[in-house]
Amino acid sequence: MEKVNCTIADILMNIHDGECIFLKTDTLEIVNPMDYLKKFLPENPTEEDYEKLPSKKSLNIYPLPSYRFIDHKNIMSEFTHNIYDNKEIRKKLFYILRNYDYMDK
Repeated sequence: MEKVNCTIADILMNIHDGECIFLKTDTLEIVNPMDYLKKFLPENPTEEDYEKLPSKKSLNIYPLPSYRFIDHKNIMSEFTHNIYDNKEIRKKLFYILRNYDYMDK
């Protein structure tokens, strides 16, 4: 299987409504929780086998929000306000945030 290089932003932009994608935080891989959890089941699982599955939290897999539910402007404003001491850089970044397509810049 060919490895594809993409960013978390690329993945988030391609999550469709009703689709649930998880990030495995210890390995930074994107997983489908149903397919991932199948690794922990025997060939012909019983109801009891499903009850014994490890929790998503114990496996370090967490749901990713779809791109449209993330408050990008607030995140970037907080970052700009708290990270940069240089007033000129902050001024430029806040100017970019006023534009509609600020994420591309």
